[in-house]
Amino acid sequence: AGPASVQAGGHAALVVRGGRIEAAGRRREVAAAARRTDLDDAAILPGFVNAHAHLELAALRRKVPAGGGFVPWIERLIAAKAERSSAQLARDAEDAIREMLRNGFTAVADFSTEGVSYAPMNDLGIRGACLIEAIGWRAADAARIEAEVRALLARLPDTDRVRLGVAPHAPYSVSAPLLERLAALAQEEDRPLSIHLAETEEETEFLQAGTGPLRRLLERRGVWDDGWAPPGASPVRTARDRGLLSPRTIAAHGNLAGGAEDVRILKESGATVAFCPCSHAFFGRPPHPWPALRAAGVPVALGTDSHASNDALSPWRGMGVARAALPELSPRDLLRAATIAGARALDPGAAGPLAAKPLAAGARADFAAVRVPPGLDAGMIEPFLVEHADHVVLTAVGGAVRHDGR
Repeated sequence: AGPASVQAGGHAALVVRGGRIEAAGRRREVAAAARRTDLDDAAILPGFVNAHAHLELAALRRKVPAGGGFVPWIERLIAAKAERSSAQLARDAEDAIREMLRNGFTAVADFSTEGVSYAPMNDLGIRGACLIEAIGWRAADAARIEAEVRALLARLPDTDRVRLGVAPHAPYSVSAPLLERLAALAQEEDRPLSIHLAETEEETEFLQAGTGPLRRLLERRGVWDDGWAPPGASPVRTARDRGLLSPRTIAAHGNLAGGAEDVRILKESGATVAFCPCSHAFFGRPPHPWPALRAAGVPVALGTDSHASNDALSPWRGMGVARAALPELSPRDLLRAATIAGARALDPGAAGPLAAKPLAAGARADFAAVRVPPGLDAGMIEPFLVEHADHVVLTAVGGAVRHDGR
C-alpha cells in the first residue's frame, strides 16, 4: 500500500496506545479504543517530514528578494538575520513549528544557530533533529569552532523526540579541516548531519576553480583564507572526500547533483537528498535531477527551506510545485518523499517493516489526518492529496494531538 494506505471516514481506524500504533485496519477488525475520535471524511497519512528547514528565519517571509542572483540574496539574508536577537530567533522558530503542525508536519530537520530551535521543538512536541549550524572558512578556526559545537551538543541532550546533530553550512562556507572534524564528530557520536550541497552554479565554480561570486563574498566579508586551494571537484565529490556522506547525511537541495559521478557517489553513500521545491522555484532554477536520482535508487525527501525563500512551510505547497515542475513523478512518489523518505533520513536505523509501513502496528503514532471529499474512490486518494488537499484535520506526534483542525 502507498503512504495514504489508511483512510478514516469510510471504515478505517487506528488504535493508539503508549505513543505507538497498536492496531490499524478496518474499524470492525481492530480493538475498540478507550476513547474514540471520529474524523469523518479524512485520509490518515504518515506524518509529513520536513527534511530541510531554517525555522529561526520565520520572520523573513517576503523580506529577502531573490533579485540579482544567489550571492546578493545571501548578503541580504545575513543582514536581515543580524537584526534578530537570539530570543527573537527562538520565538520565530516557535511560529514556524506551529505553522508546520497546522500543515501536517510531524518532524523536521532544522539548521539551527546555537540550537535556538531546540527548546521550541521540545516544548511544542514536534519530532526531529536540531542541527547545530557551523560556519567558518578559515582553516585556523576549525578546532575552536568544533569545540564550540561539541559544547553545545553536550549542553543540549537528546530527548525522546529531538536529536541533536551537526550542520556544516556548505562546502563554500566551511573550511576543509572543519568539514572533516564535523564529519568525524557525527560518526563518532552517531549523530545526524546535514549540509547544503550542489545547490548553485556559483558553488560548483568556486569548488572547481576557486573563482566567482562566492570567492568575492568571502573576500568582502574579510574571511578569505590565502592558504586555500580549490579541490577541483564537484560539490558532491568534495563532500564525499571530506567524509561527509553516509546514511545519516541529508544533502540539502542537490539541485546540480544529476551527473553520473554525483549520482553514483550519492547512491553508494546512502545519503538522502532533500529537494526544496518552493525554494527551487523562488530562484528560478532549472529542473531538479530527482528523476535521475530516483532511477539510480538515491533517496529523495522533501524540504521547505526557510521563509526567506518560501512563503509557506507546507507539504501541500511543496508537492504541488514539484508536481508541476516534474510531471513524470507520480502522486505516490511525492507522498513517499514527503513522509517515508524523510522519516528514514532522520532515523536511518529504522529500516525494516515499520519503516516501510509507518501506519502499521508497532510504529510511532506520528500521523496527519486530511479532509477528503465524501465517497472519494480509493484509487483517487493519492492524486487528490497531492493536487487538491490542504485542510489538515488533525496532526499527532507520538499519539499526542499537536494540531486539531476539526
